[in-house]
Amino acid sequence: SISLIDFDQKNSLVDESSLSISASEDFYEPNDTRFSAYNLTDWEDTWLSTINGLGTQLNDDFYEIFIKPGFTHLKVDLIFNNSEGNIDIIVRSNTGTYIVGNSTFTDNEFIDFLVPGGGRYYLEIYGANLGNNYDLTWKVDDHYEPNDIPSQAYDISGNRGWRLDWIDGPGRQLNDDWYSFTVNPGDGRIIFDLWFNHYEGNIDIALYDDPHATNVYSSTSMYDNELINYTLPVITVPTTYYIKIYYGNQGNHYNFWFNIFPLEDQYDFPPNDVWMNAVDISGNETINHMGIQADDDWYKVYVDWNETRLQVDVFHNDFFGNIKFEIFYYDYSNPYNNLVAWTDSEQIYINVPWSGWYYIHIYGDNTGNQYDLRWVSSVPGEDNYEPNNDVTQAKWLFMEDTPLFDGFGIQFDEDWYRIDNIENHVYVEVEFLHPLTNQELEIWYEDTPGVYVILAGTYLTGDYLFIDIDLPKFGTYYILVSGSNLGTEYDLRWKREGSLDDYFEVNDNYWNATQINPNYYPDLWIVDDNEDWFSLYLNPGDMIDVYIYFDHLEGDLELELYDPNVSNNPRIGSYSVDNEEKITYTVDISGDWRIRVFHAFGDSRVYYDLDIWVNGGGDDQYEENDLAVDAHDLTSYEGLWIRGMQFDVDWFKFDVGEGVENLIVELIYNDYEGDINIELIDSFSNIVGHSNDRT
Repeated sequence: SISLIDFDQKNSLVDESSLSISASEDFYEPNDTRFSAYNLTDWEDTWLSTINGLGTQLNDDFYEIFIKPGFTHLKVDLIFNNSEGNIDIIVRSNTGTYIVGNSTFTDNEFIDFLVPGGGRYYLEIYGANLGNNYDLTWKVDDHYEPNDIPSQAYDISGNRGWRLDWIDGPGRQLNDDWYSFTVNPGDGRIIFDLWFNHYEGNIDIALYDDPHATNVYSSTSMYDNELINYTLPVITVPTTYYIKIYYGNQGNHYNFWFNIFPLEDQYDFPPNDVWMNAVDISGNETINHMGIQADDDWYKVYVDWNETRLQVDVFHNDFFGNIKFEIFYYDYSNPYNNLVAWTDSEQIYINVPWSGWYYIHIYGDNTGNQYDLRWVSSVPGEDNYEPNNDVTQAKWLFMEDTPLFDGFGIQFDEDWYRIDNIENHVYVEVEFLHPLTNQELEIWYEDTPGVYVILAGTYLTGDYLFIDIDLPKFGTYYILVSGSNLGTEYDLRWKREGSLDDYFEVNDNYWNATQINPNYYPDLWIVDDNEDWFSLYLNPGDMIDVYIYFDHLEGDLELELYDPNVSNNPRIGSYSVDNEEKITYTVDISGDWRIRVFHAFGDSRVYYDLDIWVNGGGDDQYEENDLAVDAHDLTSYEGLWIRGMQFDVDWFKFDVGEGVENLIVELIYNDYEGDINIELIDSFSNIVGHSNDRT
């Protein structure tokens, strides 16, 4: 600004019409009234200092902002040092009416207020007029703030089936926005449909059952809108879930629709409890199909003649109930005639024998556990060890005690391998992934030049084949893997000095103990200083009996029992010099108790059998079925063998339907182990058939 001031030599005032120059206020002047206000509408959530420098409070300063309808949660931050001069703030309407203000005698002022509606507003900065510098920023948010952290989550439990804008306007994603809601017993599926324009800023969503843990589901695409369609685990008590809307922080607006459906909701597949009602998902390859395992679920897929490499995934959490699944080939009679593969894990990945229809049977504990089903077929290929179809092409396995060095083998034809400079003894083990029929493992050697003879072979249906044998001479030995030529994948390991380990490995310490059930487990072994750990869940008062049977001449094995909380001090142990060790113990706390089998001296290979009883029984997977009302349903198992253990009365039931005139029930067992009788009873409790002979 320019003023007319003059001074004489002693700096006394002489002439007010003389000329001098002083500094400007700031770069937002003139803005001393509403009518000359500096417009900050396009500078939302931006500090004044980054626009055109700090403001200077020498007189009233006005700033204009425009607020869109529906976003009337106004936040203003005014930053200054009060010791240099106090500054206050007022929000005024378009006509100058006072709306809200903040006036203290400390540093800084803040506005956090719901203004009456959309439109033009003014921010008036006033104070002591001492030239104090200040910084200023403003923004508007939705009506659900503050909800930036889980403890501030906005509760939408009472708004099932609502859109967000029906509650209190749309939302705005300037930071993390948290919402919460309660799910109740009987609730089965959460639908959360988020709408926004991606070009204004990307937004993602995540669902939590514990806001301080990893999310249970999320949707994070690079397009407009996100969707959560989540099947709940079994809900036994009211439980709080959380939705976090986050990511871009660009201030773009969003809306959502939210609802929770009961366990049997409109999004579930139609009834598919038996194979005749299997849901066809052939046209939905690689897509996740969400289901609820409350009973048997059947699906079918069509595999083309040239894409017989089949992968089926059933993603689930066993904590909420065990889920198993199996795959059958349909021969246009009954899929139970052709079991292809079974697992109680999450994936089956095999070469199937033929093109055609394959049926996927999902079953388990019937707890309402959720799962995601996905399938894909592809063209199978040979392994990386071909050509090795005869002994002269045998692939050299130069690394001992390791898996195959270039991926799995694939048994489409004879696969030959060779190992060199071997003497005295060799152990060879092959693990087949989901074998369909008998597989074969043989060891050969060159008896005389050009003449190859077999030394040993094993021919079984199962996941593992092994040969553990002394050798007639030093030299090169040949390993032959053969079988059904259906493309079964396998891994192969070999070792000079004996077995690699048994089928429960890796279970060498307390923390990676193999989870098992009360049962009899034969053909296990300890190698040198190795240990075997097993885990099973027990309740207070359970009495557990554990036996191991072995040949003490092979080595001295010991047996110990550990509680769920202490890994370095056994509750009880058995350390005899007999051919068996036994523990009997009544547990006092619930949890995963551990069984330790170990070598007393660790200098030999010892084979053993493990036998576990709990409360006098080591029962099967169909328990509890000791009463007719608890009978295990076998309706969907027609024509399929099931394996049970008879420690008490076992009840099973099945529905034969109308028009059936002939019924065959076959029970196979070894009478030497104990006599078993069978009765067939109709729905009116009449015995219509029985067998009680001693064969």
